[in-house]
Amino acid sequence: MKIFGDEEIKAIVYKQFGIEIVKVKQLAGYIDKNFAITTSEGDPYILKLSVSDPIYFLEAQNFILHKLGKENDRYPAVINTRDSNSIFEYGGYQVRLLTFLQGTFLADITVKSDELYLNFGKALASMDVALEGIEIPSLTHRHLDCQRHHGDGRLVLSVRRHALCQGLAT
Repeated sequence: MKIFGDEEIKAIVYKQFGIEIVKVKQLAGYIDKNFAITTSEGDPYILKLSVSDPIYFLEAQNFILHKLGKENDRYPAVINTRDSNSIFEYGGYQVRLLTFLQGTFLADITVKSDELYLNFGKALASMDVALEGIEIPSLTHRHLDCQRHHGDGRLVLSVRRHALCQGLAT
């Protein structure tokens, strides 16, 4: 698997996005490569280099992030290249740039209160409701235990799950 140096990451980001990077930190990953990067203005981003997912799946992720981002700013935004592409190929990797959301990973919180779990559940329910009825035809052939499909490709929630999510999201 290719090793990317800081200077190569800076060059990729500048060439594709016109953004000057001053800090690069590779994040832990199994197959794909993710880098926390910081611009000269101090803005944080995540550069994602993927070899594990097909392009249609990455495009679906981008579509979902765009849909969620219309609702509020609690989700990362996809940054387009200078050529207005959301994904480009580099060295066998599919590359994307996302805004970085500050916060703490749930796994890194040592004391998890009932309030934390309630807020986490409300956030998931809100996301579920925002994505209700979303249409991504390229994903209709994938089987995910957490969803059902209409025959026409729209993802739908079960009636019970829908009612639960509606109640938590409000």
